[in-house]
Amino acid sequence: MKRRRATSLKATKAQPTNKAKRGAPKPARKRRATVPSKHTEVAQLARERDDAIEQLSATSEVLKVISQSGAELGPVLDTLVATAARICMAESGFIFQLQGGLCRMVASFGIPPEYKDFQESNPIVPGRGTLAGRTVLERRAVHIEDAAADPEYTRIQAVHLGNQRTMLGVPLVRDDALIGVITLARSHVKAFSEKEIGLVATFADQAVVAIENTRLLNELRESLQQQTATAEIMGVISRSL
Repeated sequence: MKRRRATSLKATKAQPTNKAKRGAPKPARKRRATVPSKHTEVAQLARERDDAIEQLSATSEVLKVISQSGAELGPVLDTLVATAARICMAESGFIFQLQGGLCRMVASFGIPPEYKDFQESNPIVPGRGTLAGRTVLERRAVHIEDAAADPEYTRIQAVHLGNQRTMLGVPLVRDDALIGVITLARSHVKAFSEKEIGLVATFADQAVVAIENTRLLNELRESLQQQTATAEIMGVISRSL
């Protein structure tokens, strides 16, 4: 009997311990980090794919125009700046060539006729008062987030006539020599992304190729004309003798 009573007492003493364990608060479970759904990832990949296809298509279009243009530079640069503006969500753009120390407009897109006339009549002197002039000075991409609020920007016709607010300028460089500038502008204040700045740099390289090809073709044409004229003169001299 004593042994049985002792066993029962041990069991009775153990019960509170078990209840305490059962009633103890459970440790909090760690929450899993939020993982984007597969649908979101697929949508992002699809957007990146579409952007890449559009960029390749635009580049192919510009290169095709370059190959078919011969010595006609104007159509190439017009297509190039229009394509760059479309890809980078800009409403207008210019390409300038450095001629005699001045930036002269050689191509344009999306600007009113009166502002185009103003640009043609007023070539840009390198300086901080204009986007093209500032890009020439710094020899790198220049980003003006709001031309209307920039204290150094003085070409107010761009804002009032051209309706240009956020601006981006990228230099055209050939063999370490600055030969021009490509510029894009938005009619509202919205900064260009790093990706868009990189794309405009690619279009700047294509503009350099087009300008260089045209220069070489024109030089070859002039050389052939001189050789033809010389041959004709020699022919006249030999017949007269």
